[in-house]
Amino acid sequence: MSLMHRFYEDFTLPISLIFKNPFLNSRKVALSVAAGIVLLLSTLSESFGQATFRTVASGNWNSGAVWSIVSGSDGDGIPDADDDVIIRGAFTINVNVNSFCSNLQIGGTASGSLNNAGTVNINTNISLIVTNTVTVGGFGSSFRTGTLIFASGAVLQTPDLTFGNAGGTPGTPNEIDMAAGGILRVGSFTVNSTGITNNWTPGTGTVVMTTTNTLPTQDITSFNNLTINGGTTTLGVNTPIAGTLRIDGGTLAMGIRNITTVAAINMTGTSITGTGTITLAGDITTNASGTTASINAPIALGEAIEP
Repeated sequence: MSLMHRFYEDFTLPISLIFKNPFLNSRKVALSVAAGIVLLLSTLSESFGQATFRTVASGNWNSGAVWSIVSGSDGDGIPDADDDVIIRGAFTINVNVNSFCSNLQIGGTASGSLNNAGTVNINTNISLIVTNTVTVGGFGSSFRTGTLIFASGAVLQTPDLTFGNAGGTPGTPNEIDMAAGGILRVGSFTVNSTGITNNWTPGTGTVVMTTTNTLPTQDITSFNNLTINGGTTTLGVNTPIAGTLRIDGGTLAMGIRNITTVAAINMTGTSITGTGTITLAGDITTNASGTTASINAPIALGEAIEP
C-alpha cells in the first residue's frame, strides 16, 4: 500500500480502507486525513471474505497448488484465519509455516468428489492455530478417515477437537499421533466412537487444557504430559499419565476417578481435588505463587520410574 500526499488547503478528507488481518475477518476502517489532498497512486487493498478450501494434491500448506476454493473468495489462494479447510482425496498436507484457519476437517465429507482420507503433518517447531474446531475423521464412507501427526515441537491450538466424525457413515480408523512429541493445546475434546476405531498415541507429546472441560471417557484416556492451564478439568475415567501432570492455572477435579500413575506433579498456586487416588511415582513440585497449591485427594506411592 502506498500513499502520496500533496497539500493545497486545509480540510478533512475521510477515507475507508479495507485490510486483511490473519487473526481477524475483513474490517472497514474510517480514517480522516487532515490538511491535504490525498492522491492514491496504487490500490490500497483488497477485500477478503471467508472461503472454503479443499485439497487437490499433496504438498505444503503455503502452496497454492494444493488448494481449490470451492466457495467464497480469497486473495492469495492460501487458507487464512477466516477460512475453512477440508483435507481429503487421500492427500497429505505438511504444515510447513505457522498457519491459521477457522475450521479444519481432516477426512472427506458427505458431498463432492475425492472425499476419502486426509492427513495433516505439523512440522517441527511449527504452529497451526484453528479459531473454531478441528475434526479428525470424515463421514459418508468408511474410507473417509483423518490422520493428524505431530513432529517434535509442533503445536496445534484449537478451542475444540472432535475425534471421529458423528456423520451417518463415519470413517474409520482415525488417528492422532504424538509419538514424536508436540503440543496439543485445546479447550475441550469431543469423541465419537460408535462404530468407529480412533487410534490415540500420546507418545512423548503434551496435551494442554485451556478452559473448563471434562476429559473424554473413551479413546483419549491416557496422556504422556498433561497440563491444566485454565478453568477446571474433570477426569472422565481412571487416567494414567506417563510423564508430568502440571497444574499451571485452574483446577484438576478428579471426582471418584483415579490417576492410576503419574511420574511427577508440578503445581503453581493451583489445586487437585477428589476422592479418587493419585498413584505417584515421582516428586511433587510447587512453584512460587500468591496462592497456596493444594492436593485434596488421597496419594499412594507407586514404584519409582527410573530415569
